[in-house]
Amino acid sequence: MSAGGVLLIGLFSEFRNSVVVLQMAMPLTIGGLITAIFHFYLEAVGALECPLGIFGLGSGPQQSLCVFVLLVILNVSGALRGAANGKHSTTIAVGLIVGVVLSIGAIASAPPMPTRPNSPYEKPIDTCRPPFELQLQPR
Repeated sequence: MSAGGVLLIGLFSEFRNSVVVLQMAMPLTIGGLITAIFHFYLEAVGALECPLGIFGLGSGPQQSLCVFVLLVILNVSGALRGAANGKHSTTIAVGLIVGVVLSIGAIASAPPMPTRPNSPYEKPIDTCRPPFELQLQPR
């Protein structure tokens, strides 16, 4: 959301046609992409179960990953186009590095995952949570 906010403000500002707005959004889009990949990974390996996203098209982490892939492609291509004109090429690299650091910090500072429940959930899924798995006892 912060990347979208920066890009939206840039769209309506005097910097609309400037690579500066893209460079300011770069760490946010890269950090969001890496965090989205991490959440997608947790869901893929079965550590999380997540509700369907908007319009029932995939889960929240899947939709987040798609949005951030699109944002990063547009952001990086625009910033590279500006850098090809000789403008601020080193700030693109700095933006990438800061984005990676931001995502590592966000992931590392997250609270620990709750343990898997011993019994099925009573209420329907409305947020990502550890899935219940029926454990069969050997005889």
